[in-house]
Amino acid sequence: MRGAGDALAHHRFRERDALDRALSGKVATFVERIGEFSLGIVRGQIEAAGGRLDGMVIWGDVAYTREMFFSPEYWRRTFKPVVRALSRSVMRTDCR
Repeated sequence: MRGAGDALAHHRFRERDALDRALSGKVATFVERIGEFSLGIVRGQIEAAGGRLDGMVIWGDVAYTREMFFSPEYWRRTFKPVVRALSRSVMRTDCR
C-alpha cells in the first residue's frame, strides 16, 4: 500500500509551487484526501481477504538520499494522522 508521502511525491509539481502549496494548506488537504482513499483500499483488502492476511505493509517515500521532503514537524502534523489511521485499521484485525 503506497503511503500519502509517496503519492504526493509522484504528483510532481514545481519546487516553488510545492512550498506555496504547503504553506497555503493545499498539500495538507491533498494528503487528507489521499489518506481517506488509502484507508478505503486497506479496509477493502482486509475485508476481501476474509481473515487470511498475515500482515500488511504501509510504506511511503518521505525523503531524498540526504534529507526529508519536508520537516519532521510538518510530517507529524500532516502525514502522521494518515499513517496512524492506516495502522489502526490494520491493528483492529488479526492482521499484525
